[in-house]
Amino acid sequence: MALSEDEARFLKRRRWFVKSWKVVAVLVVVGLGAVLVYLSISAPQLVNPMHVARQLEAKAVERLDLEVQAVLLPVAILGWFAIVAAVIVLGFGVIANERKHLAIIDRLTGGDGPPADDEDEDKDEEEDDNEDDPRDDEA
Repeated sequence: MALSEDEARFLKRRRWFVKSWKVVAVLVVVGLGAVLVYLSISAPQLVNPMHVARQLEAKAVERLDLEVQAVLLPVAILGWFAIVAAVIVLGFGVIANERKHLAIIDRLTGGDGPPADDEDEDKDEEEDDNEDDPRDDEA
């Protein structure tokens, strides 16, 4: 069965995304590592809690710095919540794409897809029970 023009275009884009993911992922990880190293060198109070603890013990932190850090802490926490929310939203997009893939595959194969997980487990358990039954060998 032939694909529609939209489905073929969708699969072409999807293949490109999948092929380019390895490069993008490596670049993102290297970029994050570079930022972490840069911050560790230029502003260790942002990424190294032990550095901050030593400064506090030595009373080497100015009051203004403490006030700024106290104000920025809630901003940082809210930023992390925004990042988590964005990941969840992206997850919905990934699931929507997977639904499209499954619909295309089902249409091409003419099937309704595999049975539900519960049905598979029940069949597997019945087969396992029958294989281990010593009475089957006697009959």
